[in-house]
Amino acid sequence: MIAITTKMRIRVALEPCDMRKRIDGLCKIVRSELKEDPFSGITFVFRSRAGRDIALLRYDGQGFWVCQKRLSEKTFIHWPASPDADAKSKSLLAQELYTLIWGGNPATGEIAPLWRPVPIDPDDTMINTLRPPSVPATSPPSSPYAARAAAAAAVSSCASVSP
Repeated sequence: MIAITTKMRIRVALEPCDMRKRIDGLCKIVRSELKEDPFSGITFVFRSRAGRDIALLRYDGQGFWVCQKRLSEKTFIHWPASPDADAKSKSLLAQELYTLIWGGNPATGEIAPLWRPVPIDPDDTMINTLRPPSVPATSPPSSPYAARAAAAAAVSSCASVSP
C-alpha cells in the first residue's frame, strides 16, 4: 500500500498515457517524457486516455509499487494543468492528490459526490472489533484459562502499593 504523507514528493503527468503499461512502461514514461528518475522516491501519477483510470507509481527502496483506481461513473475531469505550455508534469501537494484520487478538483479541494453509497453490514468484523463487548460483566468465564486470567486481574487491581 502506498501511504500518502505530507512530506512526500508527488509529480502528476499532465498528458494521458496508455494504462496497459505497467511498471516498466510507466518507468519509461518517467525517464523519457517527464525527464525524472523513477528511483528517486517521487510518487508519479498518471491518467488514462479515457480519463476513468489513474495510476500511482512509486519506488520505496526495495521495489516499485503501482496502485490503480478506476471510477465506476464519470471521469477524472479536473486534471491539473500547468501555466507553462511545454511542461510535461506538475508537482502536487498530498491534500491535492487525495482530492484527485476522489475524483475532485485539486484547485478547489472539492471531491466528487458518491454516486452509490457503500452499504455497511452491522455484523462486519471491522466494526465488531471497534464495538465494546456485548457480554454482561457477570457472565461466567468461558474457559478455565479465562477464569484464572480474570482472577489474576482482579487480584492485581486490588493490590495496594505500600509507600
